[in-house]
Amino acid sequence: MIWIFLIFLLIQVIGYPIVGFKLFSSIFKKDKSKIKSNSIWLLSLFVFSGFVFEVLPGSKFFWWPIEAVESKNYTKNLTGISFILPEPIYEADSERHFNGDGSSFSIYNLAEDIKEQLVKPDSTFFMKYPQKGIRDDWEIKNWTKTPIVSNDLDAFHFASYAENQSEFKLDELINEDGNYYAFKYYKQSFSDGESHILNVDFYLISPKRNILIVINVNT
Repeated sequence: MIWIFLIFLLIQVIGYPIVGFKLFSSIFKKDKSKIKSNSIWLLSLFVFSGFVFEVLPGSKFFWWPIEAVESKNYTKNLTGISFILPEPIYEADSERHFNGDGSSFSIYNLAEDIKEQLVKPDSTFFMKYPQKGIRDDWEIKNWTKTPIVSNDLDAFHFASYAENQSEFKLDELINEDGNYYAFKYYKQSFSDGESHILNVDFYLISPKRNILIVINVNT
């Protein structure tokens, strides 16, 4: 969605000087018809800006179709099932540094029909998802049944640095039967031969609790 926002921003950056110049020119020439039309264009730009920056009532409806498409693409790439994520029931975001370092922890309620599909997912869920998306240089661990296996503990412990003050305890969810986890990670190799995880997106689904947990930790 960032590209759409940048396009909308560019429209305003270009539009205001052009419309403003035309309006002042028509005022200077005392051309009433052009004064009226340019004033309407300027007012339209003001309204457009109000929706883009969500300062006008109903702004969320302006963005909703774009957010819905983005959400469906995101969930399709994540689980193989296309659905719109609701507002999170819990969210904790740390302060982000200029390079993106920081963490986020979000919990979403899953609709009943989505939960039913995830109680017994087909083999493609475990073999094909999540997909890489824009993080081409990151590695992927496909969806796996809990309890977590020892080889995945490093990524889990790294993701656990994200703040979680919710009622759901990660250690319990990751070690009980019936849940699923997956993650994407970036591992850096160092001159001493050691390699360490520096960035991770960690996902956990608990069908019996109807929740999806999304964690991001960047360092």
